[in-house]
Amino acid sequence: MRAHVDAMLAAFAEPLAGAADAALGEQVIFLMALPHAGAALTGQILAAHPYVGGVDESPDLQRVIGEESARRGRPLLQWIGAATPADWARLGRDYLARTGPVCRGRPRFVDAYRLNWRVAGVALAMLPGARVVHCRRDALETCFACYRQLFASGHDFSYDLDDIASYWRDHERLGRHWQRLFPQRYLEHAYEALLAEPEAQVQRLLAFCELEVAPACLAGFRHGPAQARTALRGRQPWSREPALAARYGAELDRLRLLLGAR
Repeated sequence: MRAHVDAMLAAFAEPLAGAADAALGEQVIFLMALPHAGAALTGQILAAHPYVGGVDESPDLQRVIGEESARRGRPLLQWIGAATPADWARLGRDYLARTGPVCRGRPRFVDAYRLNWRVAGVALAMLPGARVVHCRRDALETCFACYRQLFASGHDFSYDLDDIASYWRDHERLGRHWQRLFPQRYLEHAYEALLAEPEAQVQRLLAFCELEVAPACLAGFRHGPAQARTALRGRQPWSREPALAARYGAELDRLRLLLGAR
């Protein structure tokens, strides 16, 4: 992962000359985060909005990139510099065709696939009108939550504290780079701030997505979680991650050290 992030940073020293249509993909909200970093709650807030069609967790972006790599006979990082604005527009339209049903005829939809953070710059070359919401949570709480959960698959980094800390650092440095490159299209959305000031943070989130404030997007904060229902994964209570690290005291000192916490 460190090598991948290094290569991605080198390939995106500056934004690529992406699709010429600045509005292409304006219906897409990419939701990017590590597991347990608040993406579930943010997705539920957005899905509650009447102008948001739904939340998609399918790897459509990864498939479009993978199929283009297969067509060219080279991996992404070997052809990325040769792609033209017309190529990026073609790939963007391919992605939109695949995700069209998620919109359900509404102005926005959310793509919450877990690995899209690795290729946010590619996504914004394909879809210059898209927005990226990067959900961030306290590093210790995020990493400990990943370690506590035994994922069935897809999160190999989470089984070892050294791996978790290394993966978190790579995620952070690439995320910070995307934010510097695309300040108008990339929003850092802090989980702790959302819980502390839900109304202000929901308004900030919706304004970034060019959505008017809707009462349903705040319902989960004005009522108990058991009463709040959204469109995400059926009718479920809104997700809130409890802060647990303080309960474990010195047992987490090694993880604190690895994360550089004081």
